[in-house]
Amino acid sequence: MCGIWALFGLSAHTSIHSNSSFTKIHHRGPDAWRIEFDNRVKNSCIGFHRLSIVDCLYGMQPMKLHQYPYLSLLCNGEIYNCHRVSGLTLQIGALREQFDFKYETNCDVECILHLFAAGGVENVVKNLDGVFAFILIDAKEGRVHCGRDPYGVRPLFRLYSEIGVLGVCSEAKDLQKKSVTENIRTLLTASVKKRLMAERRIGCLLSGGLDSSLVAALTVQLAREANLPYKIQTFAIGMEDSPDIVAARKVAAHIGSEHHDVFFTAEDVIQALDAVLYHLETADITTVRASVGECYEMRKYCIPIFIGRAF
Repeated sequence: MCGIWALFGLSAHTSIHSNSSFTKIHHRGPDAWRIEFDNRVKNSCIGFHRLSIVDCLYGMQPMKLHQYPYLSLLCNGEIYNCHRVSGLTLQIGALREQFDFKYETNCDVECILHLFAAGGVENVVKNLDGVFAFILIDAKEGRVHCGRDPYGVRPLFRLYSEIGVLGVCSEAKDLQKKSVTENIRTLLTASVKKRLMAERRIGCLLSGGLDSSLVAALTVQLAREANLPYKIQTFAIGMEDSPDIVAARKVAAHIGSEHHDVFFTAEDVIQALDAVLYHLETADITTVRASVGECYEMRKYCIPIFIGRAF
């Protein structure tokens, strides 16, 4: 695990930003760290916290090669098809052998620079087999490329502020708190808004918890802004003594939705279980528990339902 960090589009002196934020991810790479300013990429600052695993002597970053002096690489990753782990015998289909790259280090991530120089960023991501997050700076073209493995095993967070500052980091905590909050608000609002396309009346499941309450409140607000010709319905599902029922009523009264309580008993759960398992095609206990009400009881209403849920 290493830590990569970069800021682009800065107006203040780079040392101010590096001192206040770069050190927050020190725990990701205790062996060495480096901050770099390159005049060829103005108003920027990049940094790296290293945990030495491969090529402990020459694998420090930002990585530059004599062959491509205009490229700089920050990468937290392991590239499995670079070469064989045991000994120096090359793996069949390994990138070094396949493309005849001339390596300057024994570091696995060096192949990213070679692949980019040979065919651009798409050539990089389509050929890598591994877990990775990278920032690749092309000073000649004045472009920054960011990439991450498909599942985000190696995380990478990006922030673009209203004043034109781009921040990229291995952890979200290193980005400005206010901007991260604004970004979450923007993305969540956009996610709800684009789903207000149904021709039928829309409803929301509401438990009174944080996730469902946020989704329901945004749905009500955006529906009003869109002048939908009806009130958004909310539904609280549970047993009559459930604290969720009480909490949902309070939230519904606050946001101004048309609220409904949907009760079920232990016997209803037993009766519904076979049908729920049949339609879910899984016996995962968390999914089944949540779906007894959502999938079975709500079938009586048959309307588009918005759900806010955390697992």
